[in-house]
Amino acid sequence: MSVNEIILLLVSGVIVGIINTLGGGGSVITMSLYMAMGMPIGLANGANRIAVLLQNLSATVAFLRKGMLHIRSGLLLSIPAIVGNIFGAMVATEVSESVFKICLSVVLAIILVYLLLGKDNEHVTGGHGLRIKWWHYLVFFIIGFYGGYIYIGLGFLILAIAIWTM
Repeated sequence: MSVNEIILLLVSGVIVGIINTLGGGGSVITMSLYMAMGMPIGLANGANRIAVLLQNLSATVAFLRKGMLHIRSGLLLSIPAIVGNIFGAMVATEVSESVFKICLSVVLAIILVYLLLGKDNEHVTGGHGLRIKWWHYLVFFIIGFYGGYIYIGLGFLILAIAIWTM
C-alpha cells in the first residue's frame, strides 16, 4: 500500500466518521473507496465494519451518558438482530461476488432514492421505552440478516423501523 493510499484512507476515515456521527450513510463512501482502490468487494464489506463498530461504541456511550438509551428495549431487540446478523454474514461468505455486487447495487440505488426523496422527522424523541410488538422481533431478525449480509444503510433502516412503528 502506498503512502498516498494510506493518507487517503486516514482522511476519508475522519470525514466518514463525521458524516456517520452527524447523519449516517458514510459506509457508502468507504465501500466505494475500498472498491475503487482495488479491494475485493467481500473484503471491503468486512473492513467497513471495523470503523462502524468503533463509531457505534462511542455513540452508545454518548447516548447512555445523556440518558437517551433504553437498555431493556435495546437488549430485547438485539437478540434477533444478532442471530439474523450471523445468518446474513454466513450467506455473504457463500454467495458469488457477482451476486453480491448486484445486491449492493440495488441497496445503493434504494439509499440514493431515500436520500433524495426522504423527509426528516423532527418529532423524534428519546429516552423512553419502545412499544415492542411480537412482529418487531421478526423485523429485527431481518434487519440483522441484512446487516450481516451488506450493512450499508443499516442505521437508516433501524431508525425508520423504530420511528415509524414503535
